[in-house]
Amino acid sequence: MPDDNKYDIFISYSNKNRSTVHRYAKMLEQQGYSVWYDSKLHTGAQFSKEIVEAIKKSRLFLFFSSKDSNLSKWTRSEILVADKYGKQILPVKIDNTDYDNSIMMVLLPLQYVSLTDTPDASEKLLDSVKSFIGSPSQPLLPAPQPKGRRHGVLCAVFSLVLAAVASWVMMVFSGEHHMNHSLSNFVLFASVASAFVASSYIIFVEQAWNRRGALTNLAILTAVVIFTTYTFMAFGLGFNNAHVFSINLPSIGCSLLALTSVFLIVFYKKIGYYLLCLSALLFIVGGYFWLGRSLWVLGVLFVVADLAMVVFTFALKIYHNGKSVWDEMMHG
Repeated sequence: MPDDNKYDIFISYSNKNRSTVHRYAKMLEQQGYSVWYDSKLHTGAQFSKEIVEAIKKSRLFLFFSSKDSNLSKWTRSEILVADKYGKQILPVKIDNTDYDNSIMMVLLPLQYVSLTDTPDASEKLLDSVKSFIGSPSQPLLPAPQPKGRRHGVLCAVFSLVLAAVASWVMMVFSGEHHMNHSLSNFVLFASVASAFVASSYIIFVEQAWNRRGALTNLAILTAVVIFTTYTFMAFGLGFNNAHVFSINLPSIGCSLLALTSVFLIVFYKKIGYYLLCLSALLFIVGGYFWLGRSLWVLGVLFVVADLAMVVFTFALKIYHNGKSVWDEMMHG
């Protein structure tokens, strides 16, 4: 393969066919091919320039032909660029629409593969790609190896210790221990146990533990422990009297929202990240009113929440086995 070929395959398609095309793109990636499609566009990039560069650096140009893609000015431009640079073009028909007149002369003489009403569509596409460019330019990465039971146990112990420390700190600073000694001890135990159970679920039961990097898993576990212990300690304060419960109810709701957000992120749901941003904002506003409407307090809370989101976002974006949690959420 020439040194300037960075990708095996460039995929051109209409965004209206996104779910269908992405399924085939991910299949090709799983077979070891390096595939460029719109999920590789960087935020703020000059789209047309980056697309042209990607076409120039690809071995094969796949055009997913459909009613929508044949009417798209973007796919038309991409095909003309591929033709200009002499790229191998493989039309992939996902419906029976004729090529648009503007690209007819380029595509009509070419061999194509039809995936319409075909139960073995993925196999047909893969065979066609292999007939054009052969095997992937880079060897297929081995499947991620399990991190081992010892690694999981150590992470669970870390979660347990963090939960105990966080619960104790929250109890001391809230003054809960002085209000009701026996109740505070019970809430402390329930808080630590719940955080430990939630963390153990993520470590030992949830299936994507090995797909994520160590820093991402550490950030997720820390968030789960902090929000779980905060929820329980705030809820425990409410048992003292109805007035205290009403005061703490907004923070309990906000913490439950944050905890739900983290679990949505664990399951690669994009909405989880947005809800977590909303939770951070609610914590800032709530803390401002709770702590005497001080602008100094507001500034501190804003900086702390902002730094926490920056660190968490950075952890989500770290690549592990070729993928990041951020990629899975935003483009999955």
